[in-house]
Amino acid sequence: MKTVLGWRMYALMLLGAVLLLGVTRVFVMPEIDSSVTPTIGASIGQILDSLIGVTAGALIVSGLIYWLVPGNRSAVEDTVLVAPTSISNELRNSAITATTWTYRGHTGRYFRTTILPILAEAANKHGRYIDINLQILDPDDPSIIAFFSEYRASVNRDRADYWTPDKARAEVAATVIALAVAATNSSRLACNLYLTRLVSPFTIDLCDTQAIVTRESAKHDAIKYPAGSSFYDSVCEDLHLSARLARRVSISRSAIKVVGKRDDVTTVLDELNVVTKDRNKVVSHVLTALRNPVSPYGH
Repeated sequence: MKTVLGWRMYALMLLGAVLLLGVTRVFVMPEIDSSVTPTIGASIGQILDSLIGVTAGALIVSGLIYWLVPGNRSAVEDTVLVAPTSISNELRNSAITATTWTYRGHTGRYFRTTILPILAEAANKHGRYIDINLQILDPDDPSIIAFFSEYRASVNRDRADYWTPDKARAEVAATVIALAVAATNSSRLACNLYLTRLVSPFTIDLCDTQAIVTRESAKHDAIKYPAGSSFYDSVCEDLHLSARLARRVSISRSAIKVVGKRDDVTTVLDELNVVTKDRNKVVSHVLTALRNPVSPYGH
């Protein structure tokens, strides 16, 4: 609102200045110098001549800027709203052509069930090299897992019973395992895993062409920042900083290519040294999450 009023005030001041100059030219100047007695027609002609000159000069300067500064030829819109019903398609379409993908969120369910399979298929079937950087909650930090469980239950009280600490740890573990298995099955996927203590109402998906910021609920619009915009660069920096503060887990080729039983879950988690305590409480939940993925928009 302040911005709108500011522009109105500016326009009024500009109009007032033009009227003051006109009055001065027509009525005041003849009183000061009797030789200056312009007619209305002559004054209008002089004004038009001046406007033509100013317009021509502006066009010349604009043309020089257009041709000499390539970055100004195509302005990039900083912010684009994405309707809730279009968020999934926006993410999927971006993943189809992506050569890099960075995700920062909590458990990474949508990334695990939808985005990662698309990236893996692009690497395996189309021979594309893809860099994947995944930032999710640290399942070995009981305080942050408990905090997230309480927060997530408060977001959707109808399913508050779903988000127990064990189920939260299991969802994170399932995403970690899925990433490790994908990296094992494709040498064209370069996967980096960062375990964080960051709980936020926003999740970020960043690829070559855009950054998409979504909320926990599919009822809200997402915000898209196209590559080349100032906000896209800021999101890149934000992700870089949060990765530096996280615990990095080395993703190496696993002995397990398909996770189908409890021993497979234990083997992969042992290889990564993740979910080191009370693992027996979550293994069955991990298998369920891998076999029967639940839509994050439903819980």
